[in-house]
Amino acid sequence: MLSAKWKGVTLDDAIELHLHEFALDAGRSKRATIQQLQRFPIARVQITEQVIGHAVMRRNSGIKPSTINQDITWLGIILKMAAAARFP
Repeated sequence: MLSAKWKGVTLDDAIELHLHEFALDAGRSKRATIQQLQRFPIARVQITEQVIGHAVMRRNSGIKPSTINQDITWLGIILKMAAAARFP
């Protein structure tokens, strides 16, 4: 269960923080992959257990497991950095 300080925070909020605070020197490909996540419906949801549904949606739409793994890997990195920054 997530703590109350995360209430109302969307994944897009955490992605923005990551891009502006932690990924300034990231390469073009890494930034593009992270920014692509912002275009998916998952970016608009609050950070909850529903986030895992993103992987299921991607798999059901025919996306290869390696690509889904990249999504999940980046989500994990972004959330760890947000937590380390005491975001929100």
